[in-house]
Amino acid sequence: MVRSRNTSIPDRPTLMAVFLLLGFLATLFQTLFLREIMVVVLGNEIVIAIVLFHWLLGVTAGSRLGGRLADRLARPGERLFQVVLLLILLAPLGLGAIRYMHDLTLTPPGLPIGMGRVFAATALLVIPHSFLVGMAFPLAIRSARRGRGMSHMSGVYIVESLGSLAAGALMSWVLAGRWAAFDILFAALAAGALVHIWGGRRLGLAGLKWLGAAALLVSLGGLLPRVGGGLERSTVAARWRGFSATQLVDTRDSRFQNIAIGRQADQYALYLNGQMAAAFPDPERHHMLAARLLSQHPRPRRILVIGEAVSGLAQAILDTNIQALNNVELDHCVTRMVRRHLPADMEAGLRNKRFHLHLTDGRRYVQKMGRLPAAGNRFELVYIHASEPVSLLANRYYTREFMSELSRIMTPGGVVCLRISSSETYTAGGVGAYSAVIFNTLKSVFAHVVISPGADTFFFAAKRSGVVSDDPAVLSARWRRCKPGDPDFSPLFSAWFPPQSGPRILAGLKAHHQKGLNTDDRPMALHHYNRSLGWVHAGGVRRVLQLVEGLDPNLVLLGVVILLVPAALRRGGTGMLYPAVAVAGFSGMSLQLLILTLVQSRFGFIYRFIGLFTALFMAGLPIGAAVSRRLAARLRPRLLLSALLFTLAATAAGLGCLLPLAGKHPLFDQAWIFGFTVLIGGMVGAVFPAALATALEQRPSRPGYATGRVNAADHSGAALGALLAGTLMLPILGLGGTTRLLAGINLAAALCLLWRAQGSTVRGR
Repeated sequence: MVRSRNTSIPDRPTLMAVFLLLGFLATLFQTLFLREIMVVVLGNEIVIAIVLFHWLLGVTAGSRLGGRLADRLARPGERLFQVVLLLILLAPLGLGAIRYMHDLTLTPPGLPIGMGRVFAATALLVIPHSFLVGMAFPLAIRSARRGRGMSHMSGVYIVESLGSLAAGALMSWVLAGRWAAFDILFAALAAGALVHIWGGRRLGLAGLKWLGAAALLVSLGGLLPRVGGGLERSTVAARWRGFSATQLVDTRDSRFQNIAIGRQADQYALYLNGQMAAAFPDPERHHMLAARLLSQHPRPRRILVIGEAVSGLAQAILDTNIQALNNVELDHCVTRMVRRHLPADMEAGLRNKRFHLHLTDGRRYVQKMGRLPAAGNRFELVYIHASEPVSLLANRYYTREFMSELSRIMTPGGVVCLRISSSETYTAGGVGAYSAVIFNTLKSVFAHVVISPGADTFFFAAKRSGVVSDDPAVLSARWRRCKPGDPDFSPLFSAWFPPQSGPRILAGLKAHHQKGLNTDDRPMALHHYNRSLGWVHAGGVRRVLQLVEGLDPNLVLLGVVILLVPAALRRGGTGMLYPAVAVAGFSGMSLQLLILTLVQSRFGFIYRFIGLFTALFMAGLPIGAAVSRRLAARLRPRLLLSALLFTLAATAAGLGCLLPLAGKHPLFDQAWIFGFTVLIGGMVGAVFPAALATALEQRPSRPGYATGRVNAADHSGAALGALLAGTLMLPILGLGGTTRLLAGINLAAALCLLWRAQGSTVRGR
């Protein structure tokens, strides 16, 4: 039934539509921006924390302002539609600005954008969008209160969460890797415009209908190939100029990463998430690389290369007398795009019967091979050809756990080879610490390690003595057995293994033994590589990292308790309510990032499934909110909130207990990781109705204000969790240390809130 003209009080269908749209757009834009920014910053997952921090900061500020305005506006429903429409129209501008980030931050082409500039740029790009999302929520609550269709204000939270769930699922299973980013945005704009036209008709607001019609025309124009396609090509070209001076000839977003190929003359360069991965064709360089690798084993027969090899290395290895070469590559799009640009003779070499290409995750392949019988399934030599640990995806190939997994698929005298950027003479500072972490990690599994120093430093490791060698004569003789008739490589081996450098560099690396090991739980190589790269080189950031490295988690927990005590002792008002909500938001976001880190470090598919995990988290929100809304009507809201904090503490502790099992049982892993994601979302979703009921006990006449305060406390805590968990807690304290800290913080907050609730009861009597 259509309401009377010139009323801005929406009915139930209109409210449902705009709430679903708001949740859908918020998650869609957040996921799309995260994927795009990860490409610009070379796939470094720290940016997830930074983007989420700014997003939640904007939501916090928007909620506070929207909460103050909502109770004063005469037509909150109309203002709600206008805010949502502005949010949609800003999204294409934000996407274009992300792709121009190198230019906007004045970063020279080819250099990574520093952490400080990324932090500032993402604030300017993300906060305006999230501010509008936060501002819309109290307006939605106020509209639901005025309308007669939705009597429960927490119902807004549930419906919005369902929209977020739909967006996350759609991005993960339908759009990611299939639709261009601008096509996604203009399609979202078209859907939003239709909702606005329909809403304007039901509200009797001609202006809203005309705004929706104008937005629909803009979206339809943007979906035209010449317009949307032109925007896509021009902004991708701008992003490419920040990575390389070569001509961009091929690019696409796969389900796993952004892939781009540039060309200069007859040479091609392959870039994965903005980081150069290979240059081809270059037969001479690959020939020398094959000699450097294969000469480290007396008689290499079965070879395993983890990472891209079809651009030249595979052909160079197959040109020797090995028996079999197995190449594991995660992304089939990489091999397809590279092979499309290979010369005919190199492409023909890949059809050799000794070459076996496995399109799967490298760690999953190694784990699967480790469970097979040993006969005929073991390798004499393994080369880790992954990119350096600039991200968790790459770091997972440099951890102690992965080295142990490799040792189980190698012959007793097998050799592991890897390459990192280093320095031929410098073993101190960030570069030395990074190299030392890699060396110590290798040494913890393989007793014998030799080093070929240089700007690209190679490590060769074996369990048995007398296998790896730095003697040029021995290496040259081995290579001649691999490739009879090849010229004498003795001068090259002498250059690769200078007689005085090896012992001196080994001594320098051993002096860094206190730097510890790189593990799945504590990705220290990622931490030190980012420091050596200069990504966190700014003085203030560097000093904070150095301070946190030596910080005891127990002292952090004590500091949090000290901060909570004044709120627990404060008389009158809401007391511990808002600090408790902030703790819940902090813990929910920290645990969500912890699961993302866990999945990326163990399984390596976050680029594809950012939307899926957002959807799973969002799936828990309406479930938790619905249950909590019912319980809040029967129990004292403060006691319910205390119980939820106790449950969050138990969830963090339980997650910590399951961490050692991750990666061992694939089906079980997926079940409990997905289950915990929904559970964490449920806990966070349950907090809002309980906290809102508590706040309304104090201010029943100002629902917009109470909603804004609770929403702001929730998102400010989540923003702090995103920043601290993603940049400090997880990289430095590790996954286990972070779960213990979160369990302690929630336990302390629950006890303070429970004590406060009991004190209020005594005073009330």
